Amino acid sequence: MITFFLELTTKKNIKLLFFLRNVTFNPMIFSILIGLLLFIFNYKIDNTPIDYVLSVLAACVSPVGLFAIGITLSFYTHKVINKLTSTISILKLVISPLILLIIAFIFFDAGLPEKIPGAFFVSVAPCGHTAVVLCSAYNVSPENIIKALFISTFASIGTIFFAIQYLQVA
Repeated sequence: MITFFLELTTKKNIKLLFFLRNVTFNPMIFSILIGLLLFIFNYKIDNTPIDYVLSVLAACVSPVGLFAIGITLSFYTHKVINKLTSTISILKLVISPLILLIIAFIFFDAGLPEKIPGAFFVSVAPCGHTAVVLCSAYNVSPENIIKALFISTFASIGTIFFAIQYLQVA
């Protein structure tokens, strides 16, 4: 969704075929499509070289990404909490879970968090680090998203604690 709207808003003169190609071959969208094809055709990658490579990459992506975000944040230490970063954090930690519950209730008859614990838990977690990748892909300054990542990471201690407590009671 975000990739779609970024493509739509950052390009001035949009040709439909070119636009669809850019969205489809965006690395994040393309990897989702590959995963979807593997799922549809029931192709298992367990105990294959692909599984090994993906496991090794997955193990190092988050620590390296957090390190890179920390370095980037060190360049933007002036006024970390501002209107935009606070808004992004509130949208991610409060509004996002509410929208998830509304959509789950309307379309999937699963409006209670205990019916969708994985999705609910992700919705109360900090802003995704993928946003930094999107900033570089679309030539957008990462300053505010880095600050929002920082704020939402600390604020998510409360939302994650709430989610864990709520899911344990339910």
